[in-house]
Amino acid sequence: MAGKDNIIQFEAGLENTISLIVVNEQGKELIAYHKREVPKERNRKLTFEPKQPEEIESANELELIGEHLELYRHPIRYPEPYWKEAITKDPKSYKYYIALGRVELKKGKLTEAEKDFRTAIDIMTTFQKQLR
Repeated sequence: MAGKDNIIQFEAGLENTISLIVVNEQGKELIAYHKREVPKERNRKLTFEPKQPEEIESANELELIGEHLELYRHPIRYPEPYWKEAITKDPKSYKYYIALGRVELKKGKLTEAEKDFRTAIDIMTTFQKQLR
């Protein structure tokens, strides 16, 4: 509740922007809320098609592209070829096998998923044989 010593102050700012800041008696910010109008138009020039998997040299880049394609469900590209190419470039990285297994599991390809997950486990436990 507002007391007689509380001050409420409003400041004009940018159009379509509102902010609310609550401070204590010492002027320390306790909580803040800022609402800004987000432009509705998208700049499609910022996006681009990723290269084909065989055109990419870095296994890490292949992994990131695969994750992006899986996350945003690209309409004509699938993540699996990117992860499979990453495996050819870096066969000892468990991350690509986990990613492949995850997608295969979602598709109901249990045998393939299990094979990839077991390969990932083998790689991750290379130096800890007692965990196998």
